[in-house]
Amino acid sequence: MTEPFSDASGQPPAPDPRKGQTVLEYVKAALQGGGSEAGGQLAAEDSAGQAGPMMGDATGGKPARPALLLIGLLLILIGQALIGAGGSLAGWAAIVFFALSTAAILSAYRHGSSVQQPHEPAPTWPVAPMRWIWLAAGIFLAILAYILIDGSEWDAAGTLAWVGSIVCLLLGFGALRGSKTTALSPRTPSLKKPLQVDRKFAAAALALIIIMLFFQFANLKTVPPEMISSQAEQYYSVSEILNGNFPILFPRNVVSEPVSYYWAAFWSKILFQTPSFSSLKFVFALAALVSIFYAFKLGELLFGRWEGLAAAGLMGVAFWPIVQSRALLGYGLVLPVLSPAVYYQISGLRRGRPAELYAAGALAGLGLMTNKLFWILPLFNLVTWIAWAFKQKNTERVSQALRTFFESGLLGVVTAIPLLRAAGLNLPGYLAPFLSRVSAMEVPLAGQPLLLFLRNWIRSLGVTHLASQSSWVEAIPSRAALDWMSAVLFVFGFNLLLASWLSRKDWQGLALLLAYPLFSVPSALALAFPAEVPLLSRSLGAALPVFLIAGFGAVSLIRIIMAFLPSARRTAGIAASVLILLVIVAQNRQMLFNLYPDNYAASAWNTSEMGTVIRNFRRGYGPEARTYLIGYPYWADARVVAIEAGIPNENISLPSEEIGIVAVPGPQLYILHPDDSASLGRLQLAYPDGVQTTYQSIRPNKNFILYIITDG
Repeated sequence: MTEPFSDASGQPPAPDPRKGQTVLEYVKAALQGGGSEAGGQLAAEDSAGQAGPMMGDATGGKPARPALLLIGLLLILIGQALIGAGGSLAGWAAIVFFALSTAAILSAYRHGSSVQQPHEPAPTWPVAPMRWIWLAAGIFLAILAYILIDGSEWDAAGTLAWVGSIVCLLLGFGALRGSKTTALSPRTPSLKKPLQVDRKFAAAALALIIIMLFFQFANLKTVPPEMISSQAEQYYSVSEILNGNFPILFPRNVVSEPVSYYWAAFWSKILFQTPSFSSLKFVFALAALVSIFYAFKLGELLFGRWEGLAAAGLMGVAFWPIVQSRALLGYGLVLPVLSPAVYYQISGLRRGRPAELYAAGALAGLGLMTNKLFWILPLFNLVTWIAWAFKQKNTERVSQALRTFFESGLLGVVTAIPLLRAAGLNLPGYLAPFLSRVSAMEVPLAGQPLLLFLRNWIRSLGVTHLASQSSWVEAIPSRAALDWMSAVLFVFGFNLLLASWLSRKDWQGLALLLAYPLFSVPSALALAFPAEVPLLSRSLGAALPVFLIAGFGAVSLIRIIMAFLPSARRTAGIAASVLILLVIVAQNRQMLFNLYPDNYAASAWNTSEMGTVIRNFRRGYGPEARTYLIGYPYWADARVVAIEAGIPNENISLPSEEIGIVAVPGPQLYILHPDDSASLGRLQLAYPDGVQTTYQSIRPNKNFILYIITDG
């Protein structure tokens, strides 16, 4: 068993002046050094049987200057403090300090010796022989599926042809033949081995899992506290599926792509029978566990298992992705689909596994049917492949991998055929939400498009630190996406990663560095509405590289602290880990469970209270009771009130002009806006025996009028 805070041997690696090392390698070496029995918990990585982490193990040689790393960290802290002070001048000053921190960390690398290049991968790329009959069948079925799908709803013939085309293509590529080199074979999750051999890692993982489950599932009823109109559309879309209708697109919704609605309908049917506001939040919290798991897998692949655990922990407690999941605006499956897609893309290239690239391609197609943010994913896949290809010395390997890359792209296109067909039949309608932001469709552009895009892009890159322009539905207005500790760790990790890439020129480091600006592009495309930049929802794809890099920064910082305190490195490592965890948990808990719901409740109408009043009235007066919400500009949505009252299929909306036109028998309850004196007058004229009262809401300025008729 690996001793906590030590490597397997407890001995330092033999120095070799011919070899260089990165900062992370130096710190690992420092933690392992001195012959101490308690070397470095974070240094022991289990990579037997697979490619090691991107940053590699310590290789010995002349170390970098760790003091410069701490100076860089101090500069980042000063910059973050300036951002907290507010003001544009403070923001520019913070940028200067961040730039100085980058210079300090890069200088730490320059003081080290040259870096040994990573081990060249296997000289061949495992590609199965093409099976042309199956390939032709797959292309034929794909064309047939495109023709059969009518664009409005899923039908049996079109769906069978679509699924058959995917299967035939995989058979044609040789991905389903059971080959060890091409097929995805089930493997034991990478957490299992570390948990078996390292009790300290198991304890840390268990503690983080408990904390993450709390953040994901706690207070689902009250965070957010009220349903709004866009969330009602999601509710009715899921209900439509459960009632036996299967649309391909949902044009009334903020996000028209279908996958998230079918995900919610599937789990609602299994777990709850009928959907509710809380149950919808629950099923997307379930989906978030997928993104957390693949964040761990990616972090482990790129850096090591401790970095993977840190990345998963940061994502699992972060306000940014959790609120996007709970807001029910159509972004709940972005990270659960994006995380495995990116993982299989990088892992497939790194390990030479075509089947993983096929999985990445299929997930890219599935992503296109999830959210328009995924139109940037093919570009990321292309950039990743080019970065990988330029690092290969074997041209035959590159040409073989190029075939796999095109096969993966074809599989992605075929996977997205239902969306392509439905969108193609009404392309202007499908593209309208995008074109309204990127063009002068609604308002004239305030400058040259390229300059507007570059300005927006720079602002989007500040989403982690600067005030977002998101509404109270999906964020705390004028607050950054990250808590200050995670923001500091992200900048620190980004600088370390940049310095490491400049030393090693590894393609994986470049891919991760480019992922953040690439996945920020969707937020920057609001050329017509620059006031909307940045939005937490449209920047959500960038959260994946942000937490990976921040996790890397967190573990690197802990290692550096341990290296500076060799006589108490175990205690220092534990204390630093606990302190960082406590600060991040406390900040995100405050934002998620206090600031966000309080601000949300102050901005949303108290439809839950109206629904409770209606529910109690009907319970008291029986099924013959009638309840109505009198319409008033910019007030509560009658559909939301009906959902909260447990009668989602009833129309309780009543325009003021229709009061008293038709005699309504039985007990009646009318809910009115407190300023709607005209409607109240009509009610008193039509039903003079009615009783007027004011419902005293628990929230300030949210009272409403009740007009009750009991002997109608």
